Amino acid sequence: MKMGSGKIASFFKFILRIGLCAVIGIVVFVFTTVLLYRKNLSKGSVSYAPISESDSCYLKYPKDLRNSQEGMLLLYVETMPCARCSESVVMNVVNSIKEAGLTVEPIMLFHPAAINDSTQIDDYFLKFDRHIKLVVSQEDSIMIKNPWMQEGFGFYGIVTDSTDMVRFAGSFLDPGFLPCCIKQFGNG
Repeated sequence: MKMGSGKIASFFKFILRIGLCAVIGIVVFVFTTVLLYRKNLSKGSVSYAPISESDSCYLKYPKDLRNSQEGMLLLYVETMPCARCSESVVMNVVNSIKEAGLTVEPIMLFHPAAINDSTQIDDYFLKFDRHIKLVVSQEDSIMIKNPWMQEGFGFYGIVTDSTDMVRFAGSFLDPGFLPCCIKQFGNG
């Protein structure tokens, strides 16, 4: 059975349209991904850009978290309930903050990322409560009240001023976190 030249041309047009639709779909997907996840292309890897004061975000939180009129320094930890697993990461940051001699005491808000029992939460209090004010949240009120927060971040550092305007929000392992803390709450 022979195909006519008109049928062959129709077939190639059909294949070309499918290919064009696929290319357009891929371009839209990549463009959307870059916009939504704010890729840091200069480092060659995907990373989340921290929120800064230029983004004009305000932190909404339960008022019992604040412990200073100057603002707040919050370490939000959303991990699997294993205090020993996150101890070295958290304590490196806490020790750096304490060595900087800031005028505000940091608060650590721990939100377990999985179902836990009281012994796991007790482990967090044993590991961290003597070094930093620790609050455990079973409900994720901070993440719910602040839709600008990126979910699944793990270790989130937030610095606010006296009006609760966010000066920094992003990974507390980000190189800009500690300088922002010092700028906001330093002694000089």
